[in-house]
Amino acid sequence: MTNDAPSLDALLGFLSESANVRAMADATDAGRPAAEAVADGLLERFGPVVREDTQKKRIGKLIRRVMEEEGFQWDHAGARTPGSSVFTSASVYRRV
Repeated sequence: MTNDAPSLDALLGFLSESANVRAMADATDAGRPAAEAVADGLLERFGPVVREDTQKKRIGKLIRRVMEEEGFQWDHAGARTPGSSVFTSASVYRRV
């Protein structure tokens, strides 16, 4: 992990913002990975460090936490995200 890596609290705070939760829920309802909806915002807020594999894994775990708290359930991993500025693949969730 690099020295300029965002803290878990900073990442969780970003992912928990109502606009981001709504965007992830909308992506999920459209059958897309939740991470796809927040990729550009993550890059804008935290910079290119979020493209590092260790950071993407941390972010993915936090997205799962937020989505589960919002009443979604993990469905499957590995969904391709061709338009994403950060992720090449990510998990898909479904409403419970």
